[in-house]
Amino acid sequence: MITNPIIESYLQAVRSNIKNLVETENFIDSLRESIYEYAEGKDDLTLEDLISEFGTPDSVAVDFLSDEPSLEPENIDKSNRKTKIIIGAIIVGILFAIGIFIWVTHAPTDVPVYEMPIQQ
Repeated sequence: MITNPIIESYLQAVRSNIKNLVETENFIDSLRESIYEYAEGKDDLTLEDLISEFGTPDSVAVDFLSDEPSLEPENIDKSNRKTKIIIGAIIVGILFAIGIFIWVTHAPTDVPVYEMPIQQ
């Protein structure tokens, strides 16, 4: 398929308005397909044509984000909770490793070894 710079700049504007908040490639690919189908019958497609048919890149991005379930407050809260648990586990692991290191490096090396008497 031959790409159209007007369509690709429109799609890039939509993608930049989503700001990497969620995975967008499936949405952008679907939108690209719809736009190219729309553009098939047009000889001189303009950005204004795209905006009048699909909306501004801002409004397309807002519509997409408003329908995205991963951006609902309860899902964001779950994600934040998981992140805090992971960070806490990493901190505990680091503190444990530091404790082991200090214990090994400061362990006394001149402790006498006691021999048990052998019974005959």
